[in-house]
Amino acid sequence: MLGEGYISTKEAAEKWGISRRRVSALCARQRIPNVIKVGGTYLIPKSAKKPTDIRNQKQSQKREMAQDLVRFFEYMARPFHDNPDEDVSLIKDKRIITIKECIRAYMCGDFERVKRAFVCAEDNGILKLGLCTMTAASAISTGDYSLFLKVEEYINKIMNERAEPAVKAYAQLAYSTCFLGAGVCNLAPKWLVEGDFSALPPEAALSAAIQRIQYYRWQGNPEAMLVLAQTALAFCGYGKIPTNEDTYLLLLCAVACRDLGYEKKGEKYLLEALDRNLPYGYITPFAEYLNSLGGQLERILKSKYPEFLEPIVAQWMRVNLHWIEFHNDFSKANITKVLTLREYQIALCAAKRMPRAKIARQFDISVGRLNNIMEVIYEKLDISRRSELSKYVR
Repeated sequence: MLGEGYISTKEAAEKWGISRRRVSALCARQRIPNVIKVGGTYLIPKSAKKPTDIRNQKQSQKREMAQDLVRFFEYMARPFHDNPDEDVSLIKDKRIITIKECIRAYMCGDFERVKRAFVCAEDNGILKLGLCTMTAASAISTGDYSLFLKVEEYINKIMNERAEPAVKAYAQLAYSTCFLGAGVCNLAPKWLVEGDFSALPPEAALSAAIQRIQYYRWQGNPEAMLVLAQTALAFCGYGKIPTNEDTYLLLLCAVACRDLGYEKKGEKYLLEALDRNLPYGYITPFAEYLNSLGGQLERILKSKYPEFLEPIVAQWMRVNLHWIEFHNDFSKANITKVLTLREYQIALCAAKRMPRAKIARQFDISVGRLNNIMEVIYEKLDISRRSELSKYVR
């Protein structure tokens, strides 16, 4: 008889300790294999096992991702150039090893390696999230705006999910980091600007501090930059082998010192960064900061590391060309993120060829103040004249 190997929904509910309604819902969603529907009820195989509760599974995945996030930042604080065999015994997580390999690749200028890793990573877990900021930087460095959009889309997905608070806070940090890399500082979350990192795991505080320093860099505040960078460097506890974090902290100290006129002090920070990184072939950070160091870097390279001058300058030139290509696409698509609302409204008037005196009256400011705002707009959009505004504003 057909029913001999089957039980009713009521019997299954008693067996599994759940409601009859829940059993029927699981049958309707085909969560139980080989169920037979008879009229308005179901016959369930006696051998069927209680399906895993997806809600609990998702909650478990969220907790696991939060734990992975802590491990990720614990790893980020370690030197990323050491014995690969030692890594396998200390960090048996292939995802973390992939991130380590990508850090090395990025620091050496192999941006394609980073991009491939992000594209191939699964759509959940710490690997893809951990690669977001590096991938965004690689996309900017290669003019790959479509990949930048994919990174942005993935981070937004994490921020909009019911993730653990620490994971959502890191997603916010990653989002801010991506846009800081594109020259947009007004998307930094309030907690980052104010230096309240309590939502993040303690292990992430140093990475957040670096982005806060970058924020002040784009704000043109070298005093705050230097104080924060020196403080973070003191807590960094760096050893002989470079880490991603201490490398950028040393360079940010050097940039702040240069802007403040402390040339000798800045040179000391820069030399330390060079001494720690160039023996491993890590040239990317120096290519990124070549402009900001205003000739100081070239002078030191010529005298102490002449063999690295050409590779660093060559990478800067390649990235600069790609940056122009990326910036044009990015600015056209994100004009209201690049400019503040007031700057956008003024740019819109200027693009319509409205006389400056009339624009100044409309916004109740002096013509001199308007001229200053227009210079800021030109700088943000990387243009030099009013006629070019029409490409970006409508």
